[in-house]
Amino acid sequence: NDDTPTRFLTHLAELSTRGTPMDWPTAYTGSQPSQIPLPTYPFQHETFWLDRGGPGDVRAVGLEDTGHPLVGAVVSVPDTGGVLLTGRLSLPTHPWLADHAVSGTVLLPGTAMVELAVRAGDEADTPVLEELVISRPMTVPDEGTLHVQVLVGGEERGRRKVGVYSRPEGIREWTEHATGTLTAGATVPPEEAEAALPWPPEGAEPVALEGFYEHLAEVGYEYGPAFRGLRAVWKRDDEVFAEVSVPEEQTGVAGRFGIHPALLDATLHAGNFCFQSAGERPTMLPFAWTDVRLHAVGATAVRVRATVSGGDGLCVRITDPRGVPVATIGSLQLRETTPDQLRALAAASGGNALWAVEWAECGLGATEARWATVGESGLPDAPSSYADVPEVAGAGERPEVLVADVSAWVPERTGPIDRTHALCARVLDLLREWVDRPELADTRLVVLTRGAMAVHDTAEVTDPAAAAVWGLVRSAQSEHPGRVRLIDVDGHSHQTLPTALTTAEAQLALRDATAYTPHLTAAPTGTPSQPLALAPEGTVLITGGTGTLGALTARHL
Repeated sequence: NDDTPTRFLTHLAELSTRGTPMDWPTAYTGSQPSQIPLPTYPFQHETFWLDRGGPGDVRAVGLEDTGHPLVGAVVSVPDTGGVLLTGRLSLPTHPWLADHAVSGTVLLPGTAMVELAVRAGDEADTPVLEELVISRPMTVPDEGTLHVQVLVGGEERGRRKVGVYSRPEGIREWTEHATGTLTAGATVPPEEAEAALPWPPEGAEPVALEGFYEHLAEVGYEYGPAFRGLRAVWKRDDEVFAEVSVPEEQTGVAGRFGIHPALLDATLHAGNFCFQSAGERPTMLPFAWTDVRLHAVGATAVRVRATVSGGDGLCVRITDPRGVPVATIGSLQLRETTPDQLRALAAASGGNALWAVEWAECGLGATEARWATVGESGLPDAPSSYADVPEVAGAGERPEVLVADVSAWVPERTGPIDRTHALCARVLDLLREWVDRPELADTRLVVLTRGAMAVHDTAEVTDPAAAAVWGLVRSAQSEHPGRVRLIDVDGHSHQTLPTALTTAEAQLALRDATAYTPHLTAAPTGTPSQPLALAPEGTVLITGGTGTLGALTARHL
């Protein structure tokens, strides 16, 4: 009952939008319709952002494209027959990694290192990951890029070594994160009728998941949407069964992985229900993986069966929803970590760490050197001694090592300031004479001190003057590398000094006949301290408080 021209034209418009060809000029014969522009807003309210530019053609620089989301290029190693996979990671290019944080630090999942090792094994025809030990978690910086390499060595009796390494943008040194062994064992799925078994398994009781990930966040495991893949859990005695899937936005890229790290990581979440006191346990990270086999690739939804293995370990079997095997993990051992350790790793990975000197134990030489002392000495067992450098230079047969026992040069009864000045002046004269004697180039000079270094955390520097000598000699070592060495001893290490003289370390400390050498390590950043409470009736002294900052501080207080 609506036969108006307006209704007729509306029907024509509806037919046109459904694909019916329409002669619009004929429809508007005898009229002068006005034309209006198309609307500028999106009809479906969908945005289509341009993807970031991907890597260029790696084949142009002699590499092969892997098509893998984490390591995009591979090159063979000619001398060993191994392979090297390389890639770049960052939060802008891999935003889903931000959803894997532990105690506030974004970490590359241990499952990603497993995926990298297995992918590298595929390139070298050794697809079974016999063992992978994660010695150092890989932190992903908030800004910048992380370079990642996976190195597979040559074949040795059917096995190949594999290592995972990284370095931040602008840092030359590589950090080793994981090492392991690959083999050419079978990855054919085991012949078990998984598909015929009922699901959920008979006798398994469902487990409530409400608040599960919120509870994990309270104890340090901060999983975002990409890693919250646990859909359902059942438990039967010491067995845990689960259904896991990746979020919809990750299904498109899952086919480029052997097994998506977020999917594999979520399968391990089911393992929390294997431990009755999971909420009271310290923060644990994957440490040692054993006998990892990938039977199928590109899974987006799986079923999981997990059992306890060896105390803090898990044995995991993964199938697809039809019961077809996807992956098996013979054993996964976990290791405790602390927030301070993770913060220190994050600071070091970003290249902005506070650094501290740590003394690490090292070996001594296998033989004793032919050595002598110069100047006053407190070493009664020295084979020979010289009064000064000119006497050494004029000797017919010079020693291999010349030891300057500088702690004996200035009496300790001298005041600390005067003793420091006097001792440094004498050592400076010794160094100048030494470097000016080209005939002594084949003789190494060892500056020996006592109590100059605090090797252990509870130790103290007992000779500040000798500590100042270390600073002076370190400068000489930088200017004349290889000619001067430093050794600090205690009262129990004189017997090991002859073998310590043959080591190649430029700086050495002997404590209880054990040798230590210094290394720079990232210092723990700690946690923010509580603000200092000021007594209202007290007085606060602001040094340099006459400027703008001082005035602002005074007003604040």
